[in-house]
Amino acid sequence: MSNGNTHRSLGFFIAGLVAGMVIVGGVAIAAVPSSSTGRISACYSTSGATKGTVRVIDADQGETCRTGERSLSWAQRSLRFRGAWSATTRYFTDDVVLRSGSSYVAIATSTNVTPPNGTKWSLLAARGSDGQNGTAGQDGVDASLVLGGQACEPPYVLVGYDAEGTVVCNSPVDADGDGYSLDRWDTDPLLSEDCDDSDSGINPGAEDIPLDRIDQDCDGTDAVPPPPNCDDQDPYTSDSYDPATGCVHIPQSLDLDSDGWSAQQPVGGSPDCDDTTFTIRPGATEVLGDGVDQNCDGTAD
Repeated sequence: MSNGNTHRSLGFFIAGLVAGMVIVGGVAIAAVPSSSTGRISACYSTSGATKGTVRVIDADQGETCRTGERSLSWAQRSLRFRGAWSATTRYFTDDVVLRSGSSYVAIATSTNVTPPNGTKWSLLAARGSDGQNGTAGQDGVDASLVLGGQACEPPYVLVGYDAEGTVVCNSPVDADGDGYSLDRWDTDPLLSEDCDDSDSGINPGAEDIPLDRIDQDCDGTDAVPPPPNCDDQDPYTSDSYDPATGCVHIPQSLDLDSDGWSAQQPVGGSPDCDDTTFTIRPGATEVLGDGVDQNCDGTAD
């Protein structure tokens, strides 16, 4: 076997096993975990075409491992992968560690007890034979799980029961074939999840159609179209957008020539009758005979 690939998969699927019995046609089946011991029993295939497969069995119904399988048993709370074994770490029952290419499961609490000590550790997956990949041996295949006649493949081999009592794998499903999956077991935090796996036009990569009350891009909201550009290029109006009425332009007074007098239009406004020229404003000196109303009194000269 591999130097740890198998039990990493175990850590994924074991956490999802659900206690209880499934009732099918009035017959109770699959007491997983055991109703008497609270432990989950399984068989690990060590040879043949099924090598690397973990098969969960119902010990309460008298099921046992077959020839070529090794018995496994763990508490309902699941195996916990703790990484490489360390002499300074305190390990508890069902902790899984790596050491020298093999993996071991703790069967009792210990600190600085080196695997494979038979009173504290049990072999979970042995190191493969030395080969072209180095002294640690060639990698084996990740463990798959067969439960209820259904195969669950890594890396998503967590399983459980659905509302109808059917055993299901947790592998993300892409039922609508749009390239985005629905992770119903919430086991992959990096997955860009489909919010509607029955419609290929709805997924995180789709373009949201504004105001159709459908969240096509799965961001949690329906898109709103951007407001129009209401700028009328007139500095003497404030421009805004009202969804009910459209663009709104409100007159505003400015003093663009900085003569101290404002107007709501460049020429002909009030009180400044010419907001483009500093010398034309109320109170300015009138120049006689030039035809210009410098003091904004309404008459020239």
